[in-house]
Amino acid sequence: MGRVRSEPSPYQVRIETAARRPVAAVEAFRPQVAILDLGMPDLSGFEVAALLRSTLSNPPALIALTGYGRSGDRRRSEAAGFAAHLIKPVDVRALLGLLGSLLRERADGSKS
Repeated sequence: MGRVRSEPSPYQVRIETAARRPVAAVEAFRPQVAILDLGMPDLSGFEVAALLRSTLSNPPALIALTGYGRSGDRRRSEAAGFAAHLIKPVDVRALLGLLGSLLRERADGSKS
């Protein structure tokens, strides 16, 4: 098995596995971006997205990370308010570029 090279990241990351407490997790950590798996066992990523959007005054930007890659799946995530729909396995460079773009958008939006 090959060695994975780890490079320093400018991002703080938290993994939350209990989908039943997404609002509490987001309120405690205050992320600017949340990456949600759409096919979680407790609540779907769509349900978590709806819960975050309806409960929080300033929810994070949302990225769908999923094995669901049909055009209908992409349309559904877009309609649910996800900023992006990434298919597993994710291209790390694409993910980092997307994170940078979303963070810049949020920073520019907060300056208005």
